[in-house]
Amino acid sequence: MVEANNEATAAQTPPEEEKKAAPANRGAPKIAPTVDLAKKYKRKEVEDLMKRKFFTVPSFEIYGGVAGFFDYGPLGCAVKNNIEQLWRQHFVLEEDMLEIGCTSLMLGEVLKTSGHVDKFEDLMVKDTKTGTPRRADKLIQEFI
Repeated sequence: MVEANNEATAAQTPPEEEKKAAPANRGAPKIAPTVDLAKKYKRKEVEDLMKRKFFTVPSFEIYGGVAGFFDYGPLGCAVKNNIEQLWRQHFVLEEDMLEIGCTSLMLGEVLKTSGHVDKFEDLMVKDTKTGTPRRADKLIQEFI
């Protein structure tokens, strides 16, 4: 008897009220929560291992270090050289590109004068399924 009353009440509910009760994002795709990549790939543990095994150490560490600069130990130099050799084999030998060498550091004044500071920007888009940011030009290039 109770079930009959509930069914009767549900049948009498106007469709407008059902729409109001439904969640607003009913048909919208669910966005995956963003993942902290530093935690996912155990960045701190990997950095500690690389330091202990003398792959890399922060440059000028005994003076407090400088952000973004690293010195390579014997194993770090070997890995770096292997990666550079693979890069050369692909781009220089297989793709017929020319290799040049230049300084790795750039003065901020040079970047400002060249327009890189004021005008340079990579438009980014976010993947709605994974939440991963991607460069828009690369996404378009892949699609085309």
